Amino acid sequence: MPVNPGFVYGTIDGIREEGVEIRAMQYEQIEAMIQKYCDAASFARQCGYNMITLHGGHGWQMHQFLSPRDNKLTDKWGGSVESRMRFPLAVIEAIRKRVGPDMPIEFRMSATECLPDGYDLDEGIKIAKLLDGKVEMIHVSVGHHEIDAAAMKTHPTMFLPDGYNTSYAAEIKKHVKTPVGTVGALTDPEMMEELIASGQVDVVNLGRQTLADPDLPISTTRLTGGLL
Repeated sequence: MPVNPGFVYGTIDGIREEGVEIRAMQYEQIEAMIQKYCDAASFARQCGYNMITLHGGHGWQMHQFLSPRDNKLTDKWGGSVESRMRFPLAVIEAIRKRVGPDMPIEFRMSATECLPDGYDLDEGIKIAKLLDGKVEMIHVSVGHHEIDAAAMKTHPTMFLPDGYNTSYAAEIKKHVKTPVGTVGALTDPEMMEELIASGQVDVVNLGRQTLADPDLPISTTRLTGGLL
């Protein structure tokens, strides 16, 4: 990433295998990044989109604040789970002020990082509780893209059962009032119906399935009587 001379960069905290220097974000960078999220959300609204999705999972930028594995900051932005959540919550609050109360915000999170040095489901539940009431949907996934073993759970293969990650969303739903969505290797319409009808989740999120079969949501709606 090219260095912006307008920022004062911190000391080198590590070097990746490919030689890329890792530097902790400074306060000015964090504040500027919050505004970048706001700008993107505002532009999306201008373009006619009906909902904002914030990706707070899988090792991406926002998740790096949440992860004790990645977040080594010792100021107010790091440390306890409440401090590590400060950045995502600041982004949500700023976007809400910018786009207004009638623009739904969905937050995608990893319920667990599936890593020995990352957070587990218990801490994932704490994260969800801190999000509760501040967004319109908590979109529950798992994993971290930096480690193959964890990424394989983010993107379940055919060698894992359908709905492999739904149990994480179902567990988080027990602890929050905000609607909860599940995602990951869901291809069976009857399973999707059961997940919603049984109250395990409120929403089934589909990605690769609709790329492989664009008519799947139509056929699924006919089968389930319109619940999805």
